[in-house]
Amino acid sequence: MDTIKAIQVFIEVAERESFTQAADHLNLSRAMVSRYVEYLEQRFAVRLLQRNTRKVTLTLAGEQALVHCRAMLRQQQELYALSSEQQLQGTIRLTMGQFLFDLYFKQILIQFRQQYPQIRIDLLITEEIVDLYDQRIDLAFRISQKFAEGLIAFPLKDIVSVLCASPQFLHHHSLQHPQQLIDVPCLVHQAIGRHNTWVLSAEQQPQNYTLQTAYSSNEVMTLYQLCLSGQGVAMLPSDLVSQDLQHGRLIQILTTYQAQDFELCLLYPSRLHLPKITQLFIAFVKQTFRQDD
Repeated sequence: MDTIKAIQVFIEVAERESFTQAADHLNLSRAMVSRYVEYLEQRFAVRLLQRNTRKVTLTLAGEQALVHCRAMLRQQQELYALSSEQQLQGTIRLTMGQFLFDLYFKQILIQFRQQYPQIRIDLLITEEIVDLYDQRIDLAFRISQKFAEGLIAFPLKDIVSVLCASPQFLHHHSLQHPQQLIDVPCLVHQAIGRHNTWVLSAEQQPQNYTLQTAYSSNEVMTLYQLCLSGQGVAMLPSDLVSQDLQHGRLIQILTTYQAQDFELCLLYPSRLHLPKITQLFIAFVKQTFRQDD
C-alpha cells in the first residue's frame, strides 16, 4: 500500500475528525480510508486515532505523528516542485539550414524562449546532413524526400518549389522549354541537382532535364542571393521568393512545368525517453505549424 497516500488519508481524517468526511473529500470509500489508517498504524506500530460512535480523536502518539506527517507531505510537495522546475531547465541542441532559420524558426525560437526563459537553445546552422547521434543533436529540421534509417520523421509543412530568375537575367535569356536549361546558367542546390539535372513534371509525368550549372551550393540562401543578382535560373522554395515574385524582383519561369516538392520535417533519434524540455519544444513547434496551415 502507498505510504504517502496513507499519510494523506490520515491527515484528512485527523483534521476532519471523521472517516466519512475524509472519504467524501478524497473520493474514497469509508472502508478504504479505514484500511489506509490501519496500514499506517501497523507501519508505525502505534495507535494513531481513537474511534467511537460520535467522533474520531488523536491519541498522544497520533498528535506527534500528525506533526511529522504534515512535514513529510510538505517536503514531498517541495521536492516535486523542485523536480518540475529543474525539468524546465537545460539545453536543446538543434540543427537546421539558414533558410529554415530565417523564414520559419527565428520567430518560433524567440516565442518559445519568451515562455520558457530557463531553456537554452544551442543552434547548429548548416544544410549538411549531420549525424544526430555523433553530434548529440536533439532535433533536426530538414527539407528532403527521404531520411536516414532509425530517425523519427514528423512532417511539418509541404515545401513547394518554383523555377525563377531575375528580370535582368531574362532580358538576355529566353526559356520556353526545360530542354533549354542546358543552354543557360543555372544555380543548383547540391542536394537536388547532384547529377546536373532537375526533375520537372508536365501533366504529372516527371522527367530529368540536364542543366548548365553555373553555381552549385549546399545553402539555399546563397542560391537565392545569386538569383536576385541575375546570375542564373534557380529552383527555390516558394515561401522564400513569394514577396520577390509579387514585387517583380524575380519572375517565375516554365510555369507549365511542376518543379519538385519537398517536406519540411522534424527529425529526432528516438521517441523513447525524450527529456521534458525536448517534448515541450516539439509540441510547441507542431502547434505553431498547425496554426499556420
